[in-house]
Amino acid sequence: MPPQKEMRIAILKKDLDNALRIDEIKLADRIKATGFKCRKCAQCCMSESGRTPAKENEPCDSGR
Repeated sequence: MPPQKEMRIAILKKDLDNALRIDEIKLADRIKATGFKCRKCAQCCMSESGRTPAKENEPCDSGR
């Protein structure tokens, strides 16, 4: 494998490891602290599959 690909893979693995260590509760609290209020519109949380990314097995709160 070319060195550039190996380096990119190593960076992506590190990014994935960092993302997996995110505390969702703390993140949600920080988002709420900014003044964000969910309007249940699904405009910011809807994935291409039509479901919220965090809950692939449950329908979106917006009823879609």
